[in-house]
Amino acid sequence: MSTVATGRLIVLEGLDGAGTTTQAHRLVEALTAAGHHGVFTCQPSRGPIGTLLRAMLAGEHAQPHGDIDQRCFTLLFAADRLDHWSRTVAPALAQGAIVVSDRWTYSSLAYQATTVDEPWIAQANVHAATPDLVIFVRVGADVAAARRLAAGRSHELFDDLAMQREVERHYETVMARAQDAGVSVAMLDGERPLDEVTAAVWQAVAPLLPAPRK
Repeated sequence: MSTVATGRLIVLEGLDGAGTTTQAHRLVEALTAAGHHGVFTCQPSRGPIGTLLRAMLAGEHAQPHGDIDQRCFTLLFAADRLDHWSRTVAPALAQGAIVVSDRWTYSSLAYQATTVDEPWIAQANVHAATPDLVIFVRVGADVAAARRLAAGRSHELFDDLAMQREVERHYETVMARAQDAGVSVAMLDGERPLDEVTAAVWQAVAPLLPAPRK
């Protein structure tokens, strides 16, 4: 699947607590102010599969005799990504929107590879679209954990610090492989002050933007 459309697909990636959601919203606000049609979206999506995933990550639907098989998460995330594409992303791109997604395939590769073979995850997502730009907001696992605690975030399935450190390592590998495959990736220091990160995000995005709408 490719982004054969007049719009742009920009993805923000990073650990939980990296600030991807905040930066995605700020980017959409900046795009709108500059005269572009900016659309915020996220994964898991707000569609039926994504809603199920959010509940599962929050600990609902827990198995009485053990944890949910991580391969199930891989398949559900891949299914949600395709459903999200057809319901939300592709129609917006066809209308010329700049779609800003908080997470994409790279999250699956970083998070689920803690327990599932990465080639299997990649194969499950083989039909996922390639973004026009991936912005990786890099923060350390300890910094991300402190931010989640300060924000009073509810504990989710992948939030254990040891697992987050492993995800941090996976993300570095995933981003490097994406670059090697020709994906446009901007690596940003997410531990800088919030406004500085916002400015760096805009600097990365600006060269890709079409002429704004009149």
